[in-house]
Amino acid sequence: MAKGNHILNPLFGYSGNRYTVAFDGVNDYFDLGSTPGLCFSDTHITSTGFTVTAWIYLPGSGSETASMPILNIGRENTNDYYGIQCGLSSGKPRIHVMGLNGSTAGAGSNNRRTLTATAALPRKRWNHIAWSCLGMSAAAAGSTWHILVNGSVQTCTVSGINASLVATYSGDSYIGNSGNLPADIQYINTCNLGDITVHAKQLSVTEIQNVYATNNDGIDWMTPVGAYSAADALSLKAWWQMGTPTGPPTYPIIYDDATASAYDDYPATMINMTSTDIVTSPLWG
Repeated sequence: MAKGNHILNPLFGYSGNRYTVAFDGVNDYFDLGSTPGLCFSDTHITSTGFTVTAWIYLPGSGSETASMPILNIGRENTNDYYGIQCGLSSGKPRIHVMGLNGSTAGAGSNNRRTLTATAALPRKRWNHIAWSCLGMSAAAAGSTWHILVNGSVQTCTVSGINASLVATYSGDSYIGNSGNLPADIQYINTCNLGDITVHAKQLSVTEIQNVYATNNDGIDWMTPVGAYSAADALSLKAWWQMGTPTGPPTYPIIYDDATASAYDDYPATMINMTSTDIVTSPLWG
């Protein structure tokens, strides 16, 4: 469902000539296929961590009362809790790291570690969210996991304190699709998404802030700036730009534009969408 081409006031975040994708809140999503390089193990999360970032624009009023999936890594066609899910809960940024409780699958707090911001995202403006994680324990989630919104560290709550949690993955990955069984799938609510990135290491708060400060439509995750080093740039595993400043993506594929040595190439296929859903800067009522 197309939202039309508009120019967004540059004072309100992600502006300029970057392309974004409009989601209708009904059944729009991207299928990323199998993404083994993004399915970070317990050992990797404990020793190195990972970071996910996304630009999102929400309409002026919303009806979200539950989960709104943005990036869902390694959870396909199951109601058990598997994989990594970055999204919103009632408009509040949230991340789950999910898997087995010892050797037992399930759908409950014993099968996930969760960090949720206490404040909902501002509406009618672009917001930049970063989910930055290092460590698998409940203590780590409360101290070395961070959520940043527009460069500011958020106050958060932790749930899921099971010490036996093991990060586990099942099947494909998605943007805007929860990966549940067909009768229970949740889709992303009405919104626009801009760049989404995955780094195979935890970026520090300062590193994220330094890149964010390079200015809305000028962010380039391949270019070192401030504390964000060349080594950080080389940890970039995936970067869905939705298009580039010099040209649109090719429908129905949103290409993974990461070019670092860690690059694995995960093109995203637009599902239940049309070429008119690729827009420049939305305007919501």
